[in-house]
Amino acid sequence: MKKFVLIGVAVVAVLVVIGVLAGPQDGDNGDNGGNGNVTVEGEVSTEAAAAGCLPVQKARLPGPKEAPKHVNGDVDYKDVPPSFGDHSPRTLRNAKRFYSREDNPPPEPAVHNLEHGLVVAWYDNELPDDEVAKLEALSQGAGSRFVAVPWTREVFEDDRHFVLTAWGVTQRCRSVDPTVVEQFIEDHADTLAPEKGYSV
Repeated sequence: MKKFVLIGVAVVAVLVVIGVLAGPQDGDNGDNGGNGNVTVEGEVSTEAAAAGCLPVQKARLPGPKEAPKHVNGDVDYKDVPPSFGDHSPRTLRNAKRFYSREDNPPPEPAVHNLEHGLVVAWYDNELPDDEVAKLEALSQGAGSRFVAVPWTREVFEDDRHFVLTAWGVTQRCRSVDPTVVEQFIEDHADTLAPEKGYSV
């Protein structure tokens, strides 16, 4: 009888070990990356809460076999706005830190900026004009690792019309706050990007 109990305990221990080894690891939920496969990073600051910002989210980035590539034409991004993915061979020149709705650059070059380690601040068509003006003003002093770009394909979800992104990192906000932008740049510029530090 004692022998059978020991065998039973050993079998359970082996199954537990197999379950741990086969289960999700390093934030992997079994998905192959993309929409919905994110981890939430801590709490929001007082300034971020006042600006209606959600906590920072980090996506599980694709492995080398699925690494984003240079493409011509439009990309159908799963995440809106994108924080990584296939992108144009060219970048947006960040000597111009703010792109207006009239400029309306395609998003694919901006995603290339993300690959180089920049922060891209996206704003959709429903961000109020006074918030857009605030974003334009702060863009001039935000440094060389930042560019603000309109998103015109659709409206962002959850009434959050201003979104900060770095490669694989997203924070969605209802309004523009300079302190939130500054902190996001400090925390996330030139961190996860495969070509971080490259100029554009």
